[in-house]
Amino acid sequence: MRIYNSIGGADRQSRTTFWFGRRYCEQTCKAGMLAAVLLGPWPGALTGLLGNIIQGVLTDPASIPFGVVNAVIGLVVGYLSLKRGFEDYVTPLLAGLILAILCPVVGTPIAVYLFGGVTGGGVDILYAIFLKKEMGIFTSAFLARIPANLVDKLLSAYMVMLVIRKFPPAMKMKRASV
Repeated sequence: MRIYNSIGGADRQSRTTFWFGRRYCEQTCKAGMLAAVLLGPWPGALTGLLGNIIQGVLTDPASIPFGVVNAVIGLVVGYLSLKRGFEDYVTPLLAGLILAILCPVVGTPIAVYLFGGVTGGGVDILYAIFLKKEMGIFTSAFLARIPANLVDKLLSAYMVMLVIRKFPPAMKMKRASV
């Protein structure tokens, strides 16, 4: 956790947030991933969605619409875990790469239509750079989110993998036969 916090920082609600992203690498993302690996895709999706709703009610209402993104994370990680397990080094890599593209696909329309593409984080700097190059609002918002999501989802997936490795076998979800 020390390395993780050295590239991030704690905001007022003591949530770890990367300098370049609005509330990336939050507990809701990791909780959804962990629930997805332990319980399956749909409980993981529900955990991510409810985590954002609760966070929105308690601290930041702007988080609520992005619950859909965490639901998608739960589904993807849950299905990957069913098919491959989540204890090797390849599955978190696959999850991180898939989610680095899929999360901006889902989150960009929310950010653009509800917030004009500006969500109050370091991603907005990259968004402004792309926008100044006349790439368009949607394209700028999408491209600005990919680097942040790549780092965020890879770190989160590998953290979940490390946690899962410490669990007793009886607590781990059985893989589906392919």
